[in-house]
Amino acid sequence: MKFLDCTGDELEQVSRPLVDKQRHKQYQLPSWWIKQRLLVVLAELIKIIDTNVFLLDPGNTTRVTEYDFILQIWAPILKSLNNIHGVLHMKTGESSPAQNIVDRKRSYSDARVGFKVSLRLLFNSRQNEHDAFALEAAKAGDPFKLCHDICKLMREAKDNLDATLQHILK
Repeated sequence: MKFLDCTGDELEQVSRPLVDKQRHKQYQLPSWWIKQRLLVVLAELIKIIDTNVFLLDPGNTTRVTEYDFILQIWAPILKSLNNIHGVLHMKTGESSPAQNIVDRKRSYSDARVGFKVSLRLLFNSRQNEHDAFALEAAKAGDPFKLCHDICKLMREAKDNLDATLQHILK
């Protein structure tokens, strides 16, 4: 049997990860709901590209701010991806979770506040808000700033994971 110039053995090697020992498919096609959500996200991306030509033009980088990108590009994308019955919400602006402030004071004697990030996606529980993830935006992308922001986001991700585990284990 030949399929796109493949022998049967070659086709078997390619398709084997999708089939288990009993020859049942392990991969399932996306559900109708997932397809609908993806279409909503794609429509939002097209709208963002169409309505933000000035912002996305590399020649205008000196005339826009990092918050222009956060509010007009990233916020709509994240909202279209994470609009789940109002359980998640975004917090923009240089903010830091209360627990991060306490942890940072414990680790660094001269610390007044936690590591501030440009945008946070938060999960609302009955008692509290919990950080799901953080995003950092910067106008200047020099290597030092990039390294600093990556390290800050990694510390933030670790703190988010620690706080989530503490909340779950209570």
